[in-house]
Amino acid sequence: MKETVEHMRGITDELRLLQRSLQESLLDGSCMSSDQSVMVEAVDEFKSVIDQMRQFLWFYLNALSNGEQLVELLRQAQTGADPAKTIEQIESLPDYGLIHYYLPPNRKPN
Repeated sequence: MKETVEHMRGITDELRLLQRSLQESLLDGSCMSSDQSVMVEAVDEFKSVIDQMRQFLWFYLNALSNGEQLVELLRQAQTGADPAKTIEQIESLPDYGLIHYYLPPNRKPN
């Protein structure tokens, strides 16, 4: 867990630097170059991944703050508990919509 926290802190710092760099490129006009279409595509894909991560983090924080109920149900499912009962319990949770749909890495979120 300590490695994950350090990894998140490093990414957070990198995101702040990236935001500053993008802001500067807007202010000085350097973003308006011949490679603008490549930049637009890269930013669009980046935004999609950030949006997906934001949704997951919202779910993750809710799971942590609402106790161990969901985590316990997911553990039961992983260990081979009665699948029908586990699925029924998970589907009854309010945040079920965020965890039941697998989004492939190359697909944009809704």
